[in-house]
Amino acid sequence: MSRCVSVLNQVLAIALLSAMVFVSGCGEDSGGLFNPLVDSILGGVIIIGGSAVAVAAAGDGEETEEVPYVVKETPMVLIPAGEFEMGDAFNEGSNAELPVHTVYLDAFYMDIYEVTNAQYARFLNEYGKNSDAAGHGLLSIDGGWIEKVESIYSPASGYEDHPVVGVTWYGAAAYAQFYGKRLPTEAEWEEAARGGLAGKRYPLGDEITHNDANYDGTGGKDVWDWGTDPVGSFAPNGYGVYDVAGNVWEWCADEYDSVYYGVSPTNNPKGPGTAIMFANNDFTNVKTIRVLRGGSWYNDTYFLRVSLRHYYEPSDSNFNCGFRCVSQYSSWVHLWRAINSTPESVSQTSCGACVEESRQRSCVGLSDPAEDKTASCRLVGNERWHEAHNACRGGFNLS
Repeated sequence: MSRCVSVLNQVLAIALLSAMVFVSGCGEDSGGLFNPLVDSILGGVIIIGGSAVAVAAAGDGEETEEVPYVVKETPMVLIPAGEFEMGDAFNEGSNAELPVHTVYLDAFYMDIYEVTNAQYARFLNEYGKNSDAAGHGLLSIDGGWIEKVESIYSPASGYEDHPVVGVTWYGAAAYAQFYGKRLPTEAEWEEAARGGLAGKRYPLGDEITHNDANYDGTGGKDVWDWGTDPVGSFAPNGYGVYDVAGNVWEWCADEYDSVYYGVSPTNNPKGPGTAIMFANNDFTNVKTIRVLRGGSWYNDTYFLRVSLRHYYEPSDSNFNCGFRCVSQYSSWVHLWRAINSTPESVSQTSCGACVEESRQRSCVGLSDPAEDKTASCRLVGNERWHEAHNACRGGFNLS
């Protein structure tokens, strides 16, 4: 493998493992030697050749227990800032999809794949329980493809790379917060699903077939008659995002309101009610219905339209509902990308410098450098550090 290994000391607020963090793509190990066999270690997950072997977290003095499944990391893609027309241009759906209105969004990153069973099982093992801080259930084990044997969650054999189903909105939100991400707003989801195409019915144009997506029935590339397909089984849209039509419904951050489009702000709409920041467990306060988008393997093509709006209670868990995450655009992420445009150019110095500069320069403009030690600046600095750190791990795949 061409990529080398780096170690960064990462002090997590949750004191996770107090371990060294190997950043994918650059650096040196704790002994100062490159190890071509290991790409990174983060939060109890060893990434080997682009995949991850999950390791159950252990307390002090306990031995870690390796679990028998591989977790593939999901790259994120940049969705550029700009305007698009949101809603049903064909007047085929319900009034909730009207009026068509102009929306401006800031740039953001989106997972190119839906969160998989292997990824969600890893999350549950690291999170340590199947409920959030307020006691809301995260995942329905019955009927899904994640199993719990004693204290270890594992994906069912053969379903590791299928999207997780049976996850509640709280479960999607908890996952997003835990990994420093968030759920997309409904507007972000639609813009990403459109893939840069204006006024089209589906992510790839005005028509859709079983060669494009997994939905009710079979044919062409769609051989999954009654269930999910492995993520990325069909061609991506123009932004490089997979499975935004069919496979599973995807949770969004927004509260659902059938008349919201009539009063939606133009810039970065976040839905009615209180916007969720996915910080400090604020998502646990949600009690109102939440938006889902994209249709699923269970639905016909009407429900796969990019403008169609659906909703469930946040505590609902269904056999055809999953999610993907987004992250806010950061100039520091792109600083890393400017320094390291190809895997071959990555070095310990450039990656480490970017990460540290991201932390320190987040407080640029303060009159006294000593003010960097204030609590508010540390908070912002740590957020910037995590953004750059995650970009350094997965930056080869960002666009």
